[in-house]
Amino acid sequence: MDPARFGQLVESARKRKGLTQAELARVVGVQPPQISRIESGSKGVSTETLVAIAEALDIDLNLLKSDPLGEAPTDPYPDLLADLDPPTVA
Repeated sequence: MDPARFGQLVESARKRKGLTQAELARVVGVQPPQISRIESGSKGVSTETLVAIAEALDIDLNLLKSDPLGEAPTDPYPDLLADLDPPTVA
């Protein structure tokens, strides 16, 4: 997953949980400016930070392994959740 798409996912999930960037940073163990850079897509993320963010925001790490849509939508979270339960064909 590219940094911009990951950043959108983090921002969307953080807001859904009602956390500020400072609160998420405290939980993850990084400085607030790092969360800002991650959300803007201007900074990559270490594996350790990625795991900590995913745990803090209840993001399934399996969703981050691929980027099936290719483009970052305005609100990527619902699209990623839709990937979990693909429609069945009768």
